[in-house]
Amino acid sequence: MRAKTSSRFWAYLIDIILIGILLTFSSKVLVDNEKIILLNQELNELSEKILDNGIQHDENISDYATLVKKIDLENVMFNVVTIIVILIYFVFIPYYNDGQTAGSYFMKTRVVATNGKKLTITKLMLRNFILNGLAYLTTCLTFLYLFSDMTYFILVSFLSFIQLGLVIASIFMILYRRDKRGLQDILSETKVVKIIGSEL
Repeated sequence: MRAKTSSRFWAYLIDIILIGILLTFSSKVLVDNEKIILLNQELNELSEKILDNGIQHDENISDYATLVKKIDLENVMFNVVTIIVILIYFVFIPYYNDGQTAGSYFMKTRVVATNGKKLTITKLMLRNFILNGLAYLTTCLTFLYLFSDMTYFILVSFLSFIQLGLVIASIFMILYRRDKRGLQDILSETKVVKIIGSEL
């Protein structure tokens, strides 16, 4: 039986809260928060200068791009851990736990392959490319070491818009498609189903 949209929402919310708690503790160890705060202050001051046209336009963009990259470099280890956590929690746990995370367990839902066969690691990876930004995070991390400040800033800004657009499109698909499948479901050939009493 197809899972209700509300069940999917609450299951995902439970998962995100659990992941959020874990990553919050991780950030205290992996990130130099004082340095991040200082860099963000610089970024805010520069944003104000941009709004006030206090310095030349080209210099604004160049300095902004440099600060964005510096902040992202400070967050490298945290982003690596985030990717690992996503892989463990949303890929390997469902793979070994019959398509369920903690959230889906509590909401009595599970992810299954549309062809009726056992879920594969590949299908679960594809789901998370969009659903949890796995492709976005790994691509940004790679770009960080491949491109100059300005090129990195432009590419990451572009990727951010694409990721946001994909998430919004997926939400609307889940809300309004008859089969309640989002982009991540279609891409990975999976669906979320409700567990009926006899399966519990």
